[in-house]
Amino acid sequence: TVGQSVNATSPVNGGENAVANNFLGKERERRTSYLGSAFAEAKIFESLSFRTRFNYENYLFDTFSFSDDLFGAAAPVQGRVTQARNITTTINAINGLHFNKRFGNHNLAADAIIEAYSETIDALGAQGTGFLPGLSGLNSSTVPESVSGSFLEERLNSYLGRVNYNYADKYFVEGSVRRDGSS
Repeated sequence: TVGQSVNATSPVNGGENAVANNFLGKERERRTSYLGSAFAEAKIFESLSFRTRFNYENYLFDTFSFSDDLFGAAAPVQGRVTQARNITTTINAINGLHFNKRFGNHNLAADAIIEAYSETIDALGAQGTGFLPGLSGLNSSTVPESVSGSFLEERLNSYLGRVNYNYADKYFVEGSVRRDGSS
């Protein structure tokens, strides 16, 4: 606006005292991830093999924020705590039969693959105000402001068939078909 001096108000936190927020507020973000993977292959015949792969991931995102009860935007409500936790779990399993055989100048390969994928997201959040001096835990709030949560689960099964043929490694023909189904 016309006549407003430069840097008269801070664009972040609505002009709050940044030093007080830094020393009196509390912020915590934790990310934890567990990953695992396994692979195995077994030869059934000389030209036929079975392969399996299993993958697992668990991801936790945990946040905590305390806006002080003495200074800043949360002072009129005697402090504010916001806490959230999201847990995401992903599982993926792939199994396949693989055939590859050479007959003179002819080469034939075929694959039959099944894949199963699953993802779950479990989210929870809460916010409260009204803290006695020196207390900053969510369970110490005297006025619960909001509670939220959600649970999402997705699954996908896929089926794939593929055939390759070549003559003398010069002429190639390939075909594949895939089907996906989710729940």
